Amino acid sequence: MLGIHHRNSLNAFCLADDLMEPYRPFVDELVLEIMEAQKNPDLLELDVKTKRELLGLLVRDVYQKDAKTPLSVAIERTCQTLARCFSGEKRRITYATFCEV
Repeated sequence: MLGIHHRNSLNAFCLADDLMEPYRPFVDELVLEIMEAQKNPDLLELDVKTKRELLGLLVRDVYQKDAKTPLSVAIERTCQTLARCFSGEKRRITYATFCEV
């Protein structure tokens, strides 16, 4: 139960939670896009089409270190930089930012 900013004896995934938190806005933006595309967002269902759209988030381009990369690659790089921080090779974790549309 190692976390960067918190600990919780009931949560075995504190570190994963802390690593993923900065990526929440990417998911929030996509969910908002999906809801805005619906005629009646109050009746939005998590059907196969919606799940496919959500999974598509992993291949959307983001910026990381001034280069475009798929979100899935950016997440992997974030985890790698954390490991390098733990080993003393780096002092900062690398996160992604939104690409301009």
